[in-house]
Amino acid sequence: MSVIDKLRFLDVEEYLRNEQRAEIRHELTWRYPCLYNGVIQYMTNPTRFTRHLRRNMTDVERLLWRRLRDRQIKGYKFRRQHTFREYVLDFVCLEAKVVIELDGSQHVDAQPHDAARASVLEAAGFQVLRFRNNEVLSNIEGVLEVIWRALPEEITPPPSRPSPLQGEGD
Repeated sequence: MSVIDKLRFLDVEEYLRNEQRAEIRHELTWRYPCLYNGVIQYMTNPTRFTRHLRRNMTDVERLLWRRLRDRQIKGYKFRRQHTFREYVLDFVCLEAKVVIELDGSQHVDAQPHDAARASVLEAAGFQVLRFRNNEVLSNIEGVLEVIWRALPEEITPPPSRPSPLQGEGD
């Protein structure tokens, strides 16, 4: 609202009400729905939320992340706490389109939600691997073997980009 528009308001209370409405409208416009542990949480900044999740990983997530990071499995790069549409994925390899989800005790009641989430991801071309926390803790090598088998043998290189044109007048 310009300064001239602000001066047109003779009633200060009406001006404040309009300002509050504008702030609320802005807040609602930029809120990002995020499903986390089966609960919809509205975040105004999804990057801040995923950063928070990466900094506060569970022990099981940290254990698996140590084995996935730095291209340790077949040279594939994994991301952690990555947003895809309204979902936050525990781990994802975008090159191979493989999603790894870890289920703790809270996921017992969230099976319908997990099934819907998996169908959305599969419709987008992702393969979803789901492991229970106790499975990761007790059999990390078996979990890594399942992940290894889900990844293609060779990384498909991204399409090459032509080099920029040299200056004219050579």
